[in-house]
Amino acid sequence: MRVLAVINALGEGGTERSLAELLSPLAERGIDITIATLRSRGEEGVEPTLRAQGHDIRLLPSGRAARLRAFRALLHELQPDVVHSMLFEANLLARLGTIGTRPRVLTSLVNTSYSPQRIATLGTDHRKLRAVQLIDAISGRLFVDRFHAVSIAVRDDAIRHLRIPAERITVVGRGRRDPLPSGGGGPRESVRRDLATPAEATVLINVGRQEHQKDHLTLVRAVAPLLDERPDLWLLIAGREGNESAQLERELHALGNPERIVRLGHRGDVANILVASDLFVFTSRYEGMPGAVIEAMSVGLPVVASDIAPVREVVEPNQSALLASVGNPDSFRHTIAALLADPARRAAIGQRGRRRYEEQFTVDAVADHMAELYRSLI
Repeated sequence: MRVLAVINALGEGGTERSLAELLSPLAERGIDITIATLRSRGEEGVEPTLRAQGHDIRLLPSGRAARLRAFRALLHELQPDVVHSMLFEANLLARLGTIGTRPRVLTSLVNTSYSPQRIATLGTDHRKLRAVQLIDAISGRLFVDRFHAVSIAVRDDAIRHLRIPAERITVVGRGRRDPLPSGGGGPRESVRRDLATPAEATVLINVGRQEHQKDHLTLVRAVAPLLDERPDLWLLIAGREGNESAQLERELHALGNPERIVRLGHRGDVANILVASDLFVFTSRYEGMPGAVIEAMSVGLPVVASDIAPVREVVEPNQSALLASVGNPDSFRHTIAALLADPARRAAIGQRGRRRYEEQFTVDAVADHMAELYRSLI
């Protein structure tokens, strides 16, 4: 089976990472995937690794007319069985570009894009967003054969706000490759040396782009008072800069730029950094499916996360994670402090998270479900 995947770019986001993780397992299941991207992120994200591995990646030209012509030519060249698009700009290209052609069209729904919680936190003109929503809904109804939702919460959001019939949506969650295939603990000591983090420190880790969605301000406001109480405590923040970086910089400056809050920027060795940490803190306001939480559970790291529906789907509250109120630094601070004061419970939560990852979120399990979805389309 030949699939043409269409995506805005191959950066470091959860959608891009999930696609990258699935390419080889799907190839093992007889599904050959070519990726068409609307733009390149250069050396950032998963694109360099995928190119080095020999995956077929086609960069489409800029400009709507030129891009549409190039996309149609690519369809003629590859003759794919399925066109699988993800993210709005790529979705629109795939829907319009396949009119009158033979491939089946699959769209991935990766976020609660039109939920009131998301709209309330965006700086976008709400009228413009409603116009986008209308275009998304109409083009989806007319030109998409099946929808793939990464979580039940995303499916329900699409049913409510895009009026997509439930029977046209298949839920397949995200998976991650096992970072501990031998059951080992990874290079904890060497990673800490590289990060200039003391071997005896207690390390909190957050992974996510510095965007409003990820709410790093709540993270910093929750942890800063704990740094005063615990001189052994460190906070590491991994992820590229984004629309919240300037405000985060001001917040850290107001706190006196504490040296034990370290911004690592984009990292290609996230799994090793997770292994070198003691507690994962996830403060997102909204998500489609929290891949970073899955990654933390995959290395047995205990989790404190926002109490939102997609997180509750991934974790078992009070078993493999503790949940705190969205946007509430006090709630996060008290929850983090409770785990820091109870090493035995911290270890038990980490162990349960690892078991849950093994049971539900391995990349092979997700590849099986995606292969089944592709085959059901044709």
